[in-house]
Amino acid sequence: MTKIMKKKKNQWIEVIPYGIVGGMIPSASTMLFKRKNGEDRFVVWFSELQSRIAIEQNLNKEKVFSFAQKILKASDCIPKCCFFVRKEQGRDVVRLSFNNSLKPLEFYADEVISFCMLNNCRFFCVSEFFQEHSGEIPKRFRKHSLLSKTPMYLN
Repeated sequence: MTKIMKKKKNQWIEVIPYGIVGGMIPSASTMLFKRKNGEDRFVVWFSELQSRIAIEQNLNKEKVFSFAQKILKASDCIPKCCFFVRKEQGRDVVRLSFNNSLKPLEFYADEVISFCMLNNCRFFCVSEFFQEHSGEIPKRFRKHSLLSKTPMYLN
């Protein structure tokens, strides 16, 4: 029974970018991710610049990273999946996998989320990630907690 529980515990769960909440603290926003087939959510903090890029790409389908995409496409190296793997120095770390034999690479999530969204990457995390991120909003910002219920929705 313990083996079954451990196996289930480490299973990857697909999540989707659900919305962006801007201005909770100066120079920072949060990206809400939601379980693909469920209600569980978690937040990833990132810069206002990344937030604006994600919104602009979503609303206008503008390709902010077109130069990088051309290079990656020419190299047959397209990012396919983004796995939330851990926290490091207070920031979320993701592992990107690619369509070819390139070894997966790790980045801070707040630096690559908008790029991953532009490339239609699938996002994954383990169940513990929801629990670890459930109390992320600091006390002094809880008065703004209604913002997380009315985010700018993404397609």
